[in-house]
Amino acid sequence: FINNSNDTNIIFYKNLFEINNISISNVILDKSIIIPNEIISITTTISNNTSNTYKNKKVDLYIDNINVGTYNIDLDAYDIANLTFKTSFVEFGNHNCYIKIDTDDLLEDNILYFNTFIKDKHEIFVIYNKQEDYYYLSTVFDVINKKYNNINISYLNKDLFIINNNHNIDALFIFGYNNLDSQLLNKINTYNCNT
Repeated sequence: FINNSNDTNIIFYKNLFEINNISISNVILDKSIIIPNEIISITTTISNNTSNTYKNKKVDLYIDNINVGTYNIDLDAYDIANLTFKTSFVEFGNHNCYIKIDTDDLLEDNILYFNTFIKDKHEIFVIYNKQEDYYYLSTVFDVINKKYNNINISYLNKDLFIINNNHNIDALFIFGYNNLDSQLLNKINTYNCNT
């Protein structure tokens, strides 16, 4: 703050050692495949970057501009708190999210934005030797699809998988050690999948 009066400049400043700052440093979602209306955990780290002690500081989680969770925390000097919000997403699609803390002297680290995209369909491939290999797994997928109808499953032998050109794979299950060879591993390396 500068005050110009009578040709004299008076400058007021805040010493960096007296600055008030609490920051948000990360966000972790506990699931890589999120299903609407199922509870997930969103964990964030809040850090007190000063020698001050703070009482009753508010931390909020917003999803699509709706406040879905609040913590009031106390932080000792240079303390770190890991907070876990339990929440759910109502529908498939992209969700704009952010975590916000009370305003302090450094505004840049008071809000942490992140997006969560919930796919409406997941592509899962199963490589097998004989149909009996995947019987129980297919039963699990059938139960999930009866409730959510959000999984496309392809059951292929290794040779058909190798010539397959679908590059949208969310998960890959492989039955039979004999299927794990360099040809299959090279093919897997060309995909962006969660194997």
